[in-house]
Amino acid sequence: MEFINKENVIELLSKLVKIESVYLDENEIMEYVYRLLKGSNIDAHIQEYSEKEILNYDGKNILGTIEGIEDGPIIYLNGHLDTVQITNGWATDPLDPVVKGDRLYGVGTLDMKSGVVAIILALKEFQKNHEKFKGKILYSFVSDE
Repeated sequence: MEFINKENVIELLSKLVKIESVYLDENEIMEYVYRLLKGSNIDAHIQEYSEKEILNYDGKNILGTIEGIEDGPIIYLNGHLDTVQITNGWATDPLDPVVKGDRLYGVGTLDMKSGVVAIILALKEFQKNHEKFKGKILYSFVSDE
């Protein structure tokens, strides 16, 4: 049985940080995460939506379910993939992740790409190690908080 380790976390988080995903421009990161999930045989669907009244925006969310063999508890996991605009004042390139000690620095690491990595890795490990369980896991990765 393979377990999640520090290297898995750093590798995936670094990949997500390198993908610029400023609010209203998340298409590339949504496509990357969708392909990652599908490549891991995790149920994933893209939900397209439009908001025309305020921002005139067409966006995407990723939704999925891991179904158990019987009814049981339902767990819902959610994270967002958008970040704020990159501003001046960074000591390093915000799209080039840097590890210092036990921390990884880059745009979106705290809000909330590290949380998304935790969810993705947990889904992958659960799917791999629990063929039969009661209940279901619902998840979403959204383009807007």
